[in-house]
Amino acid sequence: MQSDIAEGLQGATVTNELLPKLRALEAAWKAKGIEGYRIDVAGAVEESSKGSSSIVAGVPMMLFITFTLLMLQLHSFSRAMLVF
Repeated sequence: MQSDIAEGLQGATVTNELLPKLRALEAAWKAKGIEGYRIDVAGAVEESSKGSSSIVAGVPMMLFITFTLLMLQLHSFSRAMLVF
């Protein structure tokens, strides 16, 4: 299924609001014995979550490199901690 949203709303907001109701609908289908159907989130919301996860994966390395460069520039661990 595909739809447009009202002006002023964002797709992620609408998806987060509707997702619990859609999961309940899936559970009702399974309780009635209707198998073979599922509801998946796709589109911009899915791509945004993929992008966010790849950014979060690099944060620890970025923090380590930043701190290391501060230590090298300031010639002191304690001074780097003050800045960081």
